[in-house]
Amino acid sequence: MGTDLFPAWIAIGSGKYALDLGVNIYGLALCIGGYLLGAVWGRAATALAEVLVHR
Repeated sequence: MGTDLFPAWIAIGSGKYALDLGVNIYGLALCIGGYLLGAVWGRAATALAEVLVHR
């Protein structure tokens, strides 16, 4: 008895904890991607501000 919150394709491997492993790995990848995107975005914004200030 439970609610299927995540689709079966997220599961990595087989067994009792395959779905947990998949959710954790995909969640970690999403968090790392968001962090890196924010870092690149911030660096680009800083560089653009430098260019605009020194015009």
